[in-house]
Amino acid sequence: MVQKMRMEPLTAAELVQLEARMSQEEMLCKTYMNAVSQVVTAELREVCGQMATRHQKNYQLLCQMLNQHQHPPQGIQ
Repeated sequence: MVQKMRMEPLTAAELVQLEARMSQEEMLCKTYMNAVSQVVTAELREVCGQMATRHQKNYQLLCQMLNQHQHPPQGIQ
């Protein structure tokens, strides 16, 4: 049997930190995507593309965390 853990609500300070981190991840993703179109070597374009993907995934994970905070799963008490 899988036991679901109850998430404690995030504090106001934690929400501010989460939003700041989301902004940073979004900015880093955009920066690397911009670099992809500007760098000359294919190897560097690939690295920048990988970094953009990594920061996009980080952003999506943070969005999921925020969503879970705002809409906790039903049935967990």
